[in-house]
Amino acid sequence: MEENKEPETGVAVTEPITPVVKKIPKFTDLIKEDREEEVFERDTLNWMLNQVPPAKWIKQHPMAKKEIIRPDTGEKIKVPIDYLPIEKVELLLTRIFQVWTVDILREGTMFNSIYCTVRLSYKDPITGEMLHHDGTGAVDVQTAKGKSATNLEFIIPGAIQKGLPAAETYAIKDAAEKIGKLFGKDLNRADAIAFTMGYNNGERTMAEASEAKVDTSNIPVDIVEEMSTAPSKKVVNEIYADHEELHQFEEFRDLVKKRHAEIDILILQKKAEETKNGNDGNK
Repeated sequence: MEENKEPETGVAVTEPITPVVKKIPKFTDLIKEDREEEVFERDTLNWMLNQVPPAKWIKQHPMAKKEIIRPDTGEKIKVPIDYLPIEKVELLLTRIFQVWTVDILREGTMFNSIYCTVRLSYKDPITGEMLHHDGTGAVDVQTAKGKSATNLEFIIPGAIQKGLPAAETYAIKDAAEKIGKLFGKDLNRADAIAFTMGYNNGERTMAEASEAKVDTSNIPVDIVEEMSTAPSKKVVNEIYADHEELHQFEEFRDLVKKRHAEIDILILQKKAEETKNGNDGNK
């Protein structure tokens, strides 16, 4: 409550404070025309980053194990963990982001291990903004047989020289995994959930919008043909803007949404094909 003094009487007058109510925006408000392309590009990028890496890229660790339950017998067994080699991680970083850097934040020893924490920075291909993830890796220090690394005299010559770069490699991979499944994020998870695109064209999914039947009886045939073959959403929007006389028809707006969705799917298919061809070229 606020108090103000009445000018004439000097008596304090209490005035109620009206609370400010903020309205939470709807998802459709977030993808207005000026941001719709960026939102879809982001969804496309996230979809790509959450694809499972090619099976031929995945290797099995010679020492690290994980416990699984055999589906046929219910027996618990230990099998090698899967991993994505660092050269494939670096290849993906270069192909997708072009610009990326690694900074060592700290390194040291912990118990009998050498550890390293890094910051993996990469350029967002949509906004150009630099993003980053931190990662940590560790490897055992090589010592004389049966000896502890707590006593420096038992550490094998060259152990730090070999161990620190290895710890850095594990740290880079740990940071990269946070980008998405393509970088090996869920390789050893039994309950991984597939990524579903969040982009929604109005109240319908992209696929539903592209397959929707639109009544074009009120729209000239040549305009329907022009709209249906438009190569980009920019061209679609220009066609729509050029025919104000048709804006009164909901079917014309539906035709725009349908072509937008069709173009979105064509872009997705092209991205997937490029990724597949790139993977095939690195067998």
